[in-house]
Amino acid sequence: MSFFRSLKSKLPWAKLVFDEIQQRCFRTSPATSKGYQISTSNLDTVPLPYECLQSRVKIFADRIVKPLSLIEKVLYSHLDVPENQEHKRGESYLKLRLDRVFNLNLNVF
Repeated sequence: MSFFRSLKSKLPWAKLVFDEIQQRCFRTSPATSKGYQISTSNLDTVPLPYECLQSRVKIFADRIVKPLSLIEKVLYSHLDVPENQEHKRGESYLKLRLDRVFNLNLNVF
């Protein structure tokens, strides 16, 4: 995947090829691959801030040598101020700004 991203940034036609591969193989909506603002439901009219979340992950990932897991990407995307926070596993606390909170006590089947 990183090969395609680096190729996409170097060659102008590669973006079109990458978008087509992504739509065919990963079953994504054309609206999400083009960067449109999409709300989570018809009742919620505020779109999700994907650009902001991705920039926070990139800021934090640039300081870490190893690749991030999915849960780390989700966690680090909700950092309050990622530029000033240092994270040591098991020692430091993270200051988070959650936009949605999931209640684990709900028994939804």
